Amino acid sequence: MWQQYWNRPAAAAAAAAAAAAAAEAALLRGKAAAAASLLGSLWKQSAQARLLQRPPSDHIAAEHEPLFSQTHYNVAEVGLCIEEVLRLPSDANAGHAERLLQAVLAARAVSTLARLLVWLQQRPQLLLLPEQAAQEQQPDDEQLSYCDLWVACSKALDVLLQLASCHSSNTKLLVQAAEALVGAA
Repeated sequence: MWQQYWNRPAAAAAAAAAAAAAAEAALLRGKAAAAASLLGSLWKQSAQARLLQRPPSDHIAAEHEPLFSQTHYNVAEVGLCIEEVLRLPSDANAGHAERLLQAVLAARAVSTLARLLVWLQQRPQLLLLPEQAAQEQQPDDEQLSYCDLWVACSKALDVLLQLASCHSSNTKLLVQAAEALVGAA
């Protein structure tokens, strides 16, 4: 009988940890879904869609800087949220990770990320590694580069595919992710 009382604090602590992980996962899912939705809406507009129909210019034009900055921010937000969900304990992770993946797929973020990567890779010379880009930039030049955007898109797509592969038992989600990738290319 004393064991029943002895184990209560451990059980309560485990329940509290599980609840905290679930709350964190729900928060991350909401942030990722919002960023993915904003990302999709940014690139749905006709002017932005036309931008992807021709290769990138040598530098990001001043009029496109807000678009690319917002894109970079949202891409990074999606990637960071997914990385955090992947780090959660697996017992708290499963259901939330699947819902996060559903939300990001519904926002068409996979196809947007893939289209951006395909577009950026039309001019690979613009995708210098950060060390190379640092040598070519002026010291006070803090402008976003195509390389920054490419790295962020690559990382976000990578963790998104990691999340999909962790939940490969849900074939519907895997098919959705594959169709989004194939459709973007």
